[in-house]
Amino acid sequence: MRKLTPQAGGSLQSEVDVLSKLVDDLHQFLLSDEGALAYRKEATNLVQLLEITTGSFNDAIAATG
Repeated sequence: MRKLTPQAGGSLQSEVDVLSKLVDDLHQFLLSDEGALAYRKEATNLVQLLEITTGSFNDAIAATG
């Protein structure tokens, strides 16, 4: 058995977060499959959405050169 260090605790928390997201996604999928979700459709500006999405990667791209 390993000792729980701050680094190991952080790693464990990250894994728990990923698994929690997976469980939430599966739950949403099951609700959708059952038709239990209510959808609100609205018009979306795709160009603006893509600019926002790609803009979030600009810093990472600039940092890599």
